[in-house]
Amino acid sequence: MKINYTKRFLKDVEKFIKKDPSLRAKIKDVIIGIEKAQVIQDIPQCKKIQSSQSVYRIKIDSYRAFFVDINENNEIILEYFIHRSKAYNKESMNRIKNLSKE
Repeated sequence: MKINYTKRFLKDVEKFIKKDPSLRAKIKDVIIGIEKAQVIQDIPQCKKIQSSQSVYRIKIDSYRAFFVDINENNEIILEYFIHRSKAYNKESMNRIKNLSKE
């Protein structure tokens, strides 16, 4: 699969890696797994968000990476990287719902 990244995703990853340097290797492994995947179901620790049409999350340790699936090009866009304690609060879920509308 082809992967694109938003500025927000990259900024969030950078912020969390400063706090936990071991996270770098885990994120790298996930990205390699996504690149090797032929379909979304092949991505480890990946689940579809129930309240959306095309938004998924990947579990990475205590963090969640949210992405949008763009079917026509076998491509995804990594949108958010957030700690699990904040990933499912009302504000975050509203942002995620808006992703599927774009």
